[in-house]
Amino acid sequence: MNHYLFVHVQILPIHCSMVGCRRLLHHYIHANVYLIFLVLCMFGAFGYLRYGTDVPQMLVLAITQHTPLSLLVDATLLISVLFTLPLQCFPVIEILEGYVFTQGTKLLNIMRIFVCV
Repeated sequence: MNHYLFVHVQILPIHCSMVGCRRLLHHYIHANVYLIFLVLCMFGAFGYLRYGTDVPQMLVLAITQHTPLSLLVDATLLISVLFTLPLQCFPVIEILEGYVFTQGTKLLNIMRIFVCV
């Protein structure tokens, strides 16, 4: 599920910005999806070979709570969720821009800010 969301959140902005090179886009997408799949499988396999079934399903809960390390992990997870929200709003913003605004207006940037916030 994480891989599925990561790929789609990352590919939509790239697809919209590659106006002149869209014929090469499917090659880039396939190469990147296979590379990410390979890296994630390697991390999973090496983790399983090293630790076996002793690791709980939620790794964040395995860290001792209320320590500096657990607070740091929670803070980085929070920051990563906050910074991926604008990427998830990108398709909605692109659709609204096409209906409401013409290119080069100042209201366009204001709308982008309000949709993301």
